[in-house]
Amino acid sequence: MDSYERFVRVLNFEEPDRVPTLDSIRSPRVIREVGGTGPPEELIPRAHKALGLDVAYGGVGAASIDEEPARVWKSKYYSLGLIVCEKPFTFRWDPVAQTTWVIDRPFKNLNDLAEIGVEPLSEDRIIEEQTSEFLRSKKAYEKHGVVFIGYGGSVLETSYRILGWPLFVQAMFRETNQLRKLIEKIAIAASAYVRSYAEARIGPAFIYGDDIAHKKGLLFNPNFLRNDWLPTVEKMVQPIRRAGIKLIYHSEGNTEPMLNDLIDAGFEGLWPVEPQVMNIGEIKKKYGDKLILIGGVDNHYLLQHGTPDDVERQAKESIEKAAPGSGFCLSTDELNPDTPTINAIAAYKAARKYGVYPLEQ
Repeated sequence: MDSYERFVRVLNFEEPDRVPTLDSIRSPRVIREVGGTGPPEELIPRAHKALGLDVAYGGVGAASIDEEPARVWKSKYYSLGLIVCEKPFTFRWDPVAQTTWVIDRPFKNLNDLAEIGVEPLSEDRIIEEQTSEFLRSKKAYEKHGVVFIGYGGSVLETSYRILGWPLFVQAMFRETNQLRKLIEKIAIAASAYVRSYAEARIGPAFIYGDDIAHKKGLLFNPNFLRNDWLPTVEKMVQPIRRAGIKLIYHSEGNTEPMLNDLIDAGFEGLWPVEPQVMNIGEIKKKYGDKLILIGGVDNHYLLQHGTPDDVERQAKESIEKAAPGSGFCLSTDELNPDTPTINAIAAYKAARKYGVYPLEQ
């Protein structure tokens, strides 16, 4: 059974030959150690295959395989280039976290924001550029037998990253109309991004990502999420649903208080189910016939600081609790830059060692 059939069976709650694995590698060191040398479109998919991954969500177009030094620059574009501001943001590349941070914004308060134009790019341009990028990544991964699926959206997360957390909180409580206008603009760009994936039918699933939780619960009042955020998202992801593509929701932290709402909005999968945050066995009992569960290995501490035996043990336990009856993919969420390669190998090897169907009961 190849990776595509294995993954599709799990998406349909049918038993495959074994539990599939899904992740993205954000560590240039790991990519080089297991993938060798070459351009990103060759090296990154080869590294995923070498580690034993069935499914990847990280594109190859803008990906870096080098440990770039810290740098600072200005740009009017934000969030994959989908949003443009009249005045530039200042960004800093963090080589340790392999992440870009906003370190200065062209507005200091809500009055400034109202006077500075923040607009989406044209929908036609977004669809044209993103379709090309999706197809490029799909082709690169398919060459190595790895399934590529899209990831994006992030209406709420993009809003609070553009504003910065303090200003976002102020807007949420004092300037709700202004915040709604910003979210609506971001949703226009995000909708075009989603449509480009759906209309080109790039893969069998799509991950909509918006961080709404931390490890102890939700970041936002549930009423705000239900009334001001989720209706926008539900409308935005309709092209995915109409195309028959499985819709997976991504947020770090404990999202359990919103799971019924997400299911009602059309989401069919949850990722990641973090073992130190959510009881994967209990989630399986409650939602195992409604949600494809993806996760099971802690990438916040265990993957970086545990031993290969520790990682294998946790992966085995998650497989035992969540894999029966299908509907489960083993995942770490993503391989962070400081993940030891030997621990990554241990995680995915566990799927082949303990995740073979029919599972032992």
